Amino acid sequence: MRVTVHIDIESPGGPAAGDELRARGAAQLLMEALATIARVEGPGGAVVRPLGAHCLARPGGVAVHVVADAPSADIAGTGLRLAFAQLVGEHPALAGWRVARQREPS
Repeated sequence: MRVTVHIDIESPGGPAAGDELRARGAAQLLMEALATIARVEGPGGAVVRPLGAHCLARPGGVAVHVVADAPSADIAGTGLRLAFAQLVGEHPALAGWRVARQREPS
């Protein structure tokens, strides 16, 4: 099943602390990291395959939109949210950034 997952990633300090250049840099780092991922594991070991993504800089962070192949929208959302949390946590340039929320998959 093909689904779109929307995830917001916030910069440290929220909108007041983030500037456009910083958010654009974070969006580029996230796109580069996502390009190396062929699949992620969702709940119960379900496979989620990212098919395409957009990372858009916004005030205070990055809006991520991922099209994925997964057994369900919920599984895709959970798997991708956890994958982005790991990417953000492991990248030194994204120290303090966090996955803020996942909007309803479509």
